[in-house]
Amino acid sequence: MKIQRVNWMDANNLILHTDLGVVHCGEYDRDKLVSQLGKLDRMRQLSKYLDSANVRYLDFRDLSSTKVKFRSLTLVTPTN
Repeated sequence: MKIQRVNWMDANNLILHTDLGVVHCGEYDRDKLVSQLGKLDRMRQLSKYLDSANVRYLDFRDLSSTKVKFRSLTLVTPTN
């Protein structure tokens, strides 16, 4: 998994910009980051199933409950 950019601006949330998109890792902990990177590597096939344009970020702050946060979808009401 390629990491293009690392955002350390918020000490409580390390943010990685990867091939899969933005990943929120939470507060930096060396051992936790190793686990997060392993999980991220196992998810490399995710792009086959999800359109990354619809994903805001992957939430890896709690590895027991990894989440995908989606962008808001705008519903279009058909007009007659």
